[in-house]
Amino acid sequence: MRVLLYCYGSRGDVQPYAALAAGLARAGHRATLVAPGRFGPLATAHGAGFAALDSGLLDLLDLPEVQAMYLRDDRPTAEAKRTALMLRDEYHRLYPVLLREAWEAAADGADLVLFSQSNAEAMHQIPERLGAPAALTVLYPFYVPSRHYPSTLLGSLGTAPKSLNRLSHVVSRRRRPAPEVAEAAAAWRSGVLGLADRPGALDYRHGPGGAPLPVLHGFSRHILAPAPDWPATVHTHGAWQLPVDPAWQPAPELTAFLAAGPQPLAVGFGSLVGTDPETAGRHVAEAVAATGHRAVVVTGWGGITIPDPPPEIFVTSDVPYEWLLPRVRLAVHAGGTGTLHTATAAGLPQVACPFHREQLQWSRRLHRIGVAPPPLHQRDLTADRLAAAIREADGEPRYRQRARVLAAGMRGEGGVPAIVDVLERLVTR
Repeated sequence: MRVLLYCYGSRGDVQPYAALAAGLARAGHRATLVAPGRFGPLATAHGAGFAALDSGLLDLLDLPEVQAMYLRDDRPTAEAKRTALMLRDEYHRLYPVLLREAWEAAADGADLVLFSQSNAEAMHQIPERLGAPAALTVLYPFYVPSRHYPSTLLGSLGTAPKSLNRLSHVVSRRRRPAPEVAEAAAAWRSGVLGLADRPGALDYRHGPGGAPLPVLHGFSRHILAPAPDWPATVHTHGAWQLPVDPAWQPAPELTAFLAAGPQPLAVGFGSLVGTDPETAGRHVAEAVAATGHRAVVVTGWGGITIPDPPPEIFVTSDVPYEWLLPRVRLAVHAGGTGTLHTATAAGLPQVACPFHREQLQWSRRLHRIGVAPPPLHQRDLTADRLAAAIREADGEPRYRQRARVLAAGMRGEGGVPAIVDVLERLVTR
């Protein structure tokens, strides 16, 4: 079958969908990932197709003022408000471009369309135009009404009162996109897709006939338990993990470093650049030295910079965490869902250093399930605080023991193959 997978965001947002596309390709299907252009190799390296969306919105995330806004997202300032307005204006400017490119990616048709929450008010209209079944595919539990998880209005992972959770979904259903977005989507629907207007055209949780769309969750039930009041149309079968590119080989220097001493730490803050990567790198280097460990530091897109690393630190710009993390003793990361799932599946205790609210939610979840100390926010990062967190995570046996129990449970989940089975049954029906 021909499958289109629409998503948008940073690498942590896109990589699970690349994993799903790769799994569909392995099962003999023709899967095309539709995502920002910079992520094409994630799909094509594993036999999936790729269609590029404009990366302009992602480029904005590299701006210092945007990074500063993320770093202080619970401390609004006049500068942060100006930055938020700039981002809103840029989104409205680029939104019609995304819509045009999204429809162009569907030129060959599809037997199934999967879409994330990003731009979902429009993406779910593509399967309506194609006459194809569709499913909402998300990495978070906020999109199905429940007393156990709230809507995105609250976004807390299981800590709000149940009555408030349910109410947040009622309020969320009544919210509408910004007028500029609604108008652009309506013009695209009629002028490009050729679809007549109808009530609920922007409601991406339901199909044209009003029936709820299937929802596929890309997280582990051992990290977030499925809500007992979710309907049977919701499928939670584990994280969507991307296999290591079969053509990828580690640098000889990296394998030599790993073999030259005790298991190191893995340190990486993901794809966000950070407002001061050199300071972050200095804190990391000093914390590693203070704890007496060795470390592999993954700089990513520039969240950490260590220009002259000491012998106990190996610096690399990129390495597949699915390959690296089973070879280390502890993971220090920003709290993104992809990294924390990979680290937990490897049975590792963790130290989470989140940049923004979404990462902070997951980081707190790691602490609640017992595999990490309380999170250390990036704006509060110092060498002493990081060293203390590493000592606690590494020295307290309960963190490692709990991580190993969770890893064993995660190995029993179906993951991508189970989701592929669900999708094959959906199309057959």
